[in-house]
Amino acid sequence: MVCSLSILVVTAWAPTLFIPQQLAKKRGSPSLAMDSQSNNIKKQATFAIFTTGLQRRFEEAQYFQRSPRAYIEGNTPNTVFVADDEVTWRDFFETMPFTLTEDCFVSVESQKYCNQGKYSVKFYINEKTTPDALDRIITDGDQFLITYGEDTDTEIMLQLSQLRTIAEKDSSL
Repeated sequence: MVCSLSILVVTAWAPTLFIPQQLAKKRGSPSLAMDSQSNNIKKQATFAIFTTGLQRRFEEAQYFQRSPRAYIEGNTPNTVFVADDEVTWRDFFETMPFTLTEDCFVSVESQKYCNQGKYSVKFYINEKTTPDALDRIITDGDQFLITYGEDTDTEIMLQLSQLRTIAEKDSSL
């Protein structure tokens, strides 16, 4: 008896899908690949977010290169690369997969840190209390601290110091 074996190999072809920026934002997808070396970067600024004393990390790909106007990259996840002179901090944060307002920070994991009693969201730009920080245009060299909690002056000074260290480290790369 003779047996024969046939193998059928099927390959699928799918066209590259380009998702408009607003749709990509809703789906949590980054925009097309960009990097600070090839874009027309006009400014760089640094930010850090602390919730109840713990620094939030933005080292996962879901945070990177979400807008050609202002974005972060994997090797410097606290540095914002800005290609558009009119980008505000609110514009930048609206591209991220979390929510930040003057009253509330909601993490990617849906943890809510909202103003309540002694706990509040506070903003500091270049070490100065800046309640309207989200509406400020990002300036070259800005250092933006977002902190939530019942922070003492000592804790805030420590967070500002950590932000300065991040800015110095990232600027040397």
